[in-house]
Amino acid sequence: MKMPDFCVSMKCVTIFDSYKVRKWNMRKVLRSIKEGSKDQTKVFERSLFSLKMEWICHNFLYFIGYERYRTRDTDLDNPCDRPEWEYVICGILVWIFVW
Repeated sequence: MKMPDFCVSMKCVTIFDSYKVRKWNMRKVLRSIKEGSKDQTKVFERSLFSLKMEWICHNFLYFIGYERYRTRDTDLDNPCDRPEWEYVICGILVWIFVW
């Protein structure tokens, strides 16, 4: 698996071209970013499950063609831009449609 390019700030982790990462590699990518960023971001105060579900929602929207210029990259924020439960429900519902 090739590690995607990413950018870390205090409140956000941006994963560029995140739609290229398969769902079973997302946790590895998130853990790798977490280990490499240490105290540079507060994003990892959220659970990896929550972050992964948000990412899956972005990928699903990209795959169906919704605003691809916005959904090709995933911005994982803390605080989350929506209630986390929305991403969890959406992520679980679209899990089977995302490769």
